[in-house]
Amino acid sequence: MFVNGFSPLNFVARTAVRAVGSTRYMSSVDRAQAALYTEPGDPSRVLRVTETKVSQPLATDVVVRMLAAPINPSDLNQIEGTYPVKGQFTDIPCATQTLRAAVGGNEGVGEVIVVGSSVSGIGVGDWVVPRRSGQFGTWCTHTTVSGDSVDVIPEEWRRGVSGLTVASLKVNPCTAYRMLRDFCSLQPGDYVVQNGANSGVGRSVIQMAREIGVRTINVIRDRPQKELEQLSAELTALGADIVVSDKQVGEVKGSVNGPVRLGFNCVGGRATLAMTKLISHGGTLVTYGGMSRQPVTLPTSLLLFKDIAARGFWMNRWYLDNANAEEKQSMWRDILLMAGDGRFVAQPMQSVRWSPMMDIDDVQQRVRSAVAWDAGSKHAFVFD
Repeated sequence: MFVNGFSPLNFVARTAVRAVGSTRYMSSVDRAQAALYTEPGDPSRVLRVTETKVSQPLATDVVVRMLAAPINPSDLNQIEGTYPVKGQFTDIPCATQTLRAAVGGNEGVGEVIVVGSSVSGIGVGDWVVPRRSGQFGTWCTHTTVSGDSVDVIPEEWRRGVSGLTVASLKVNPCTAYRMLRDFCSLQPGDYVVQNGANSGVGRSVIQMAREIGVRTINVIRDRPQKELEQLSAELTALGADIVVSDKQVGEVKGSVNGPVRLGFNCVGGRATLAMTKLISHGGTLVTYGGMSRQPVTLPTSLLLFKDIAARGFWMNRWYLDNANAEEKQSMWRDILLMAGDGRFVAQPMQSVRWSPMMDIDDVQQRVRSAVAWDAGSKHAFVFD
């Protein structure tokens, strides 16, 4: 089933909150399931769903019941060992042995079910997200983590927002939010041009640009005409102004009646060069990905005569540089409030149900299919 998310009502706690001594908890959990790997490699080959023991929390820890966790290309690169942020390899107590392994996944949302006695600012029932990538894996049913490794998402921010939207908040929507604000002062009527326009970032750019009166030129990979028309209509419904295939980029210039201040690139190669030619004098090309694995090559004329600047953006770096910044909280609040009143819709995702009561072999097959590079649409684990 393809969904944009699921109701937060699905996550209502099944047990009453109790307290013993100074530790607050919702329910006793000692067993979990996790998708872990003991060495880098092809995710569909090295990931192994295993029954794990939930560590007893220290005074500074919280125990989290995961609610949802998306599968991002960066997660797969991390498992392959090719991503700058490496998996957190630790000794994980499993049902029959202790494994030196890392749990897959970096993004997600969970509900706190146990709070250590020294933890402040986090309560039982709070929804939390990982503070930084690589601190702990999110592809698991439960996990014990340090209280300072998570951030609370206030209930008033997520009112009316689906669980999957919160789970996928930190990477794609925030990348779009920052790129629209951090490289120039966009004005109503300006344009931005982007490739990969049907990606999670691309869809976010369309909707967030619309909110500030900025128009978008959206380049998508060429495909059969009927599919092209369907996708164009889908992006137009989100607020896209111009949608073209990567073979039609040269035809766009006559339809543009304002400055193209920014270009957002997640592809690379020749397609990026064609798109960059649309950027106005003094504009900026921002590269945030490289799906084609081809270099970004710009001719001297664009740099010399149009004064085009080429920059890079990595959301993880922004979080590292702004770990305690109020700007992070403001960004999350803005995006979630947009989602809550219908002005922002998260990227469609195919939900993959995962319950700790399910047979390990069944979960293993679901995980293997979902993390395959040729899986097609974006997938996300939804935990019972």
